[in-house]
Amino acid sequence: MSVPVCVIVGTGPGNGAAFARQFSRAGYLVALLARSRDVLDTLVAEIAGTRAYVYDAADPNDAVRVFDEIRRAWSRLQCRLVRTAFRPNRAPTSNRRSRTQERRTNLCANPSRRQKRRTVDRVNR
Repeated sequence: MSVPVCVIVGTGPGNGAAFARQFSRAGYLVALLARSRDVLDTLVAEIAGTRAYVYDAADPNDAVRVFDEIRRAWSRLQCRLVRTAFRPNRAPTSNRRSRTQERRTNLCANPSRRQKRRTVDRVNR
């Protein structure tokens, strides 16, 4: 039987690290995804059975790349956490991204149940 794989998107020193520790203790291989390589490297050194992947959820093309890398490294996904934290853009209106960019970010950060299932199905092909 294969070892289950968990992907944690938005890994940081708080919730993401706590989830990673919990899944690692439960026997999962854990893929940690975050924008900052420094945070990821620290967690990989601390938590057994983890690998780091730099990933920007605001870039839809980055999802295809990173999930392809995970699939090549570990095969099938059995579990996935889709965001461990999400902070709405609080920048002044003049600094805010366009509506299209906001929709893309929201799609990546808050996918529907159907979109989550499609992502896992695609990764498992």
